[in-house]
Amino acid sequence: MLITLHIAFLYYSILIIMKRRYVFQSAFMELLLLTLLICCSSCNQEETKPNVLFIFTDQQTLTAMSATGNPYLSTPAMDKLASRGVMFTNSYCTSPVCGPSRSSLLTGLMPHTTGVNFNDQTPITDFRNMGELFRAAGYNTKWAGKWHLPRSYPASYRAKDVRGFDIIPFFDTEDELRAEGERSKKVWSYGNDTDGPLATAAIDFIRNKHEEPFLLAISFHNPHDICFYVRDPDMFTPLSEIANFPPLPENNAVAEDEPELVQLCRIKDAYGFENLWAKDFTDENWRGYLY
Repeated sequence: MLITLHIAFLYYSILIIMKRRYVFQSAFMELLLLTLLICCSSCNQEETKPNVLFIFTDQQTLTAMSATGNPYLSTPAMDKLASRGVMFTNSYCTSPVCGPSRSSLLTGLMPHTTGVNFNDQTPITDFRNMGELFRAAGYNTKWAGKWHLPRSYPASYRAKDVRGFDIIPFFDTEDELRAEGERSKKVWSYGNDTDGPLATAAIDFIRNKHEEPFLLAISFHNPHDICFYVRDPDMFTPLSEIANFPPLPENNAVAEDEPELVQLCRIKDAYGFENLWAKDFTDENWRGYLY
């Protein structure tokens, strides 16, 4: 038996939760364990520990799925998972920042409790994360893809494991690696480069014969690549093409009563500096960015 969870940033069939802007509540771990108990109660006695596939994407909004009613895109695979499981449309993330949000997804705790309030911080060890909990229950726990607690891709440094999980290697070969512990020569910044090999490695693992139940977490990078759009004018959509793009969302305009603090945060020169590059974007630029 295989239970699939999709966190859409985050990031697939029992649970579908939206990461980052729309994800998660602090009771996630309790909900996960409760879901497993419910599923296991219907299993045969010989099948009391189902395999669990935990898939999530990075920086995907709730409306970036056709299953949520967006007429301007098609996501048949995610739509199928949504139709076969449960989709939560009114839940929220604990932080709009990658590392802190990930620490919550793996523990069910708030970032100020995990010790990860900003990117590039390591969670404290006063509690067990998902991998450690499943491992203690007899599971073979594997992690594939982006981690960002604190390193984005431990596999790029030839790391064998992270807390609670063994790492599934992908996207590199011996001749592409430097000395032990050094970063791979390959570029790991773009999901367009990493997500394909990641999916292949995950499929290969699932198809293998397993002597014990497994928890496989697959962390895809995209649609995070959109962050790089504002940094590189060469990526901008030609104005001649934008006329055929969908309209901007209703909440695109700045609210008339927007607090001054929010305005100041939008133009800060550190930690989220993409806002500075986009401060002079026109409506056409934003349509090109979104679509």
